[in-house]
Amino acid sequence: MNLQKAIAEQVAKLSPQRQEQALIFVSSLGTPAPKGESGAALTRFAGSIDAVSAREMTQAIEAECERVDAEQWRAFQADLDAPPPPAPRLAKLLSEPSVFDRGGLE
Repeated sequence: MNLQKAIAEQVAKLSPQRQEQALIFVSSLGTPAPKGESGAALTRFAGSIDAVSAREMTQAIEAECERVDAEQWRAFQADLDAPPPPAPRLAKLLSEPSVFDRGGLE
């Protein structure tokens, strides 16, 4: 079995939402990562912060910054991109004339 066929068989087993997530992920693999600064460009900052301050900064980042799991982030993005669930009560409310359509609050 070739690789593409094996991938297609695995994707076919997924729910439509998971298939969309897989497509987004696979598409992202072809996008080159943004290029950052070279180490040489950053050397001018070397020694600009003392060791104690650097250690305190590292501790603060580790203690205060949340870490995001990549798979959970992709699932969250897929949820945001998914169509909203049906809301029959909201549809009914929006189909009725508003207070302003009826002549105001009397």
